[in-house]
Amino acid sequence: MLLGVLGAALHVAARLQQMGGSWNPYGLPLFQELIKLPIGALTAVTGLVLVDTAALPVIQAPDSWRGVMAYAVVFGVAQLALTRTIDQRAEKLLAAEPAPDEVQLEKAPEDHQDVT
Repeated sequence: MLLGVLGAALHVAARLQQMGGSWNPYGLPLFQELIKLPIGALTAVTGLVLVDTAALPVIQAPDSWRGVMAYAVVFGVAQLALTRTIDQRAEKLLAAEPAPDEVQLEKAPEDHQDVT
């Protein structure tokens, strides 16, 4: 699992370095990248189990621990295929203009002064 996280972290580190600011107050791009770490671990474990059970006939089972570690890192990076839909949805959300009612909610606290 640790090597799967490492494989995912290789991609995440590069993306965090390229990430810029956003109008989104919830930090969606950061969380979008951080979700890839546990998914990388899960894809590594799942991939290794599939290789061990010969469910993936194209890939040979590794014969040494180095092979197992290499497969774990590769499957950790392979989480990109699984998280592509998350990335696409987040990009749509970030590219969209805020709804008019959201803009009014943002302006409302400034317009009203609490006089007590």
